[in-house]
Amino acid sequence: MKQIPIIPGYELPENRPSELKRDPWLSRFFLQDVDDWILKEAERREDTWEFLVRVPCVTGNTRDFIKAGVGYSNAIRKLIEIDLGWTTLHRPKSVWDEAREADVKGDGFKAREKARKLIRGLLKNNCVVACIPPGDNESEKNKAWRLESNRVIEKEISTFRKKHGHEWREEQCFKPEDIDRQWNETQFMVHSWLRGSPGSIGLCFFTDEAIADLMTLLFCNENEGDRSDYYRKMRRSLGLKQIGCRKPTIKMYRRVPGTRFIEIEYRTKEGLENYSFEWHPT
Repeated sequence: MKQIPIIPGYELPENRPSELKRDPWLSRFFLQDVDDWILKEAERREDTWEFLVRVPCVTGNTRDFIKAGVGYSNAIRKLIEIDLGWTTLHRPKSVWDEAREADVKGDGFKAREKARKLIRGLLKNNCVVACIPPGDNESEKNKAWRLESNRVIEKEISTFRKKHGHEWREEQCFKPEDIDRQWNETQFMVHSWLRGSPGSIGLCFFTDEAIADLMTLLFCNENEGDRSDYYRKMRRSLGLKQIGCRKPTIKMYRRVPGTRFIEIEYRTKEGLENYSFEWHPT
């Protein structure tokens, strides 16, 4: 398996292709040329967005949007790896990648060390870790690999129980009580990438400057200054890709001073336009 599976709870159901096709704003521009049965078939697969890119009937603006979906899918996997302690935001490779590379090269010692880190991350986040059952017509090589993997799993579970007790529950998560701001920012950026709330525009249509405007408004103090470079690096580290066509393109996102209104400047084929709405902070 080249990529980690997407664990339920990390990906929002409303960001599935079939749901996005029903979105009142997105449906005006994207996905209408793709049949519903194709979208449903894609959602049954782990490589949902990668599968849609390969569909011959997907062309033009819809293909650009689906490529942004591929970046979104990779960013979800990055979130999972960060949450499990397998990587950091700006680290290019995760423990998962390093374990696979060591296994391919035949470095059993390094592969086992990386596997132990993977298992500890799962245990600390209350994920169920079970031994691998034997397969049908299992070869000697696969059997040896399965027995070695199960030995590592059993040893890590035993060590974890000795250290933390025989029982652990969801309320005993080993996460800091105060989730840092960067984690909140990365989650928001990823989950709002294809669309915000239903009917609103996703961040994949924003320029980096407009993304910085919005993120600063939501997460930063007014005296923190320009953070465009910070959020550009965050987007790139997550693997999020903006839509090539980006019509409309969100150029600016700011709060009107002294009011509760947000002003958006965006570019269409006709030129620059403005739109404002009342903001209700949560």
